[in-house]
Amino acid sequence: MTPLYNKLYGFDHGAKSENKKAIEAVQEVENAISKKMTYVFDRGFDRQIYKYHIISQ
Repeated sequence: MTPLYNKLYGFDHGAKSENKKAIEAVQEVENAISKKMTYVFDRGFDRQIYKYHIISQ
């Protein structure tokens, strides 16, 4: 298995929002895979903001 996305970020290095970074990561993976996907997330992805983004797509 090869990870599709792996990136470090820190608030002390310019990151503004953990939610925004996570949604950008999901969008980047969605753009790389041009077919239906089954999403499996870990740690924190039960937040409403993520659910709304994924459902809206």
